[in-house]
Amino acid sequence: MSKVEAGQIGTFKGKTGQVVVASWRGKLVGRKTPTKSNKPGTEVQKDQRSKFGLVTNFFRGLGGIVSIGYQYQKTGMTPMNAAVQYNLANAVTGTYPDYELDFSKIMLSNPIGAGEIDTGFAPTAVAAEDAVLKVSWQINPGRNASTKTSPDDRLSILIYNVSRKRFMSYGGLALRSALKYDLELPYFFKGDTCHAYMFFTSKSVKEVSMSEYLGQFIVLP
Repeated sequence: MSKVEAGQIGTFKGKTGQVVVASWRGKLVGRKTPTKSNKPGTEVQKDQRSKFGLVTNFFRGLGGIVSIGYQYQKTGMTPMNAAVQYNLANAVTGTYPDYELDFSKIMLSNPIGAGEIDTGFAPTAVAAEDAVLKVSWQINPGRNASTKTSPDDRLSILIYNVSRKRFMSYGGLALRSALKYDLELPYFFKGDTCHAYMFFTSKSVKEVSMSEYLGQFIVLP
């Protein structure tokens, strides 16, 4: 690392050629661009990369869902980082190199503390004709129900089409008080295998429930 005089390149910061210029302790410094290592990773590194890639690939297109479902996090951790961290630890099954996702353990929404409201109690999802998924739930009758839970909370559903590796997300579908919703899926999903998830958000979207896995189903014609 070497000191760079301002007169040499003005106020430039960044990469030029094989040199990276940055500010360090109030001074401009330059250092050589790090070269990519050709050394193969250790077995432990390969193992971790395999699991990490599996989870990050799954969540890659779910930024909008994750930003709501994981909005309450520790300082310095983004919602996406929190989602990946949780599911990396809880939703990966198998042994290297044959890792798979356990779809029943994937958590799309995992609020912390003040953000939590009730999920749907005893939810069910049943595939019906014409590519319809009939979703129902109950109001939590228990004493542990969150005081922030409201009949006006909004239902969100996410469908993951395994056959096509494609997501369909739906927000604000119905009020919690409706206790059911018939979701019409794309006609070209007919015959495909899918997984379904649901969660609730408050009207302001500042409170969110944990997500609930609704199961695997085949879209009926």
